[in-house]
Amino acid sequence: MYHNLETKKVNILIIDDDTDFLEWLETGLLIDNYKVFTATTAEDGVKILKNNKIHLIILDILLPDINGFEFIKKIKTDKDTQDIIIVAVTGVYKEAELKQKGYEAGADDFLTKPFSYNFLSVKIKKLLEKMSPYIFKETKNKV
Repeated sequence: MYHNLETKKVNILIIDDDTDFLEWLETGLLIDNYKVFTATTAEDGVKILKNNKIHLIILDILLPDINGFEFIKKIKTDKDTQDIIIVAVTGVYKEAELKQKGYEAGADDFLTKPFSYNFLSVKIKKLLEKMSPYIFKETKNKV
């Protein structure tokens, strides 16, 4: 089913304050032909959401300006952004506790750093397949 999505431009927003990780991830996503937006704070991420149709967010849950779980809840409870796929990531190793909090907040998936780009790429494709009827609505996000 994913091959049907390849003709549509998928917009991915990465929000992470680790600039090395941000650049690494952005490079892989660009090679895979995604349109990529980046932010190092949730505040900057919200500005991008207001001005662009985002289909998937890769979100560090430990940001300097907001608790990532609260950010997820805000996105998932807003009717204009609730269908955006969110992959939460963290480098903290309390994995079980954080995963539970992430899923309770509304994350669609949760990864612990480090992970391979190929692993993330497969996850993204599977999530896009599953959510494609919802995320490709022709409306702009209005966060």
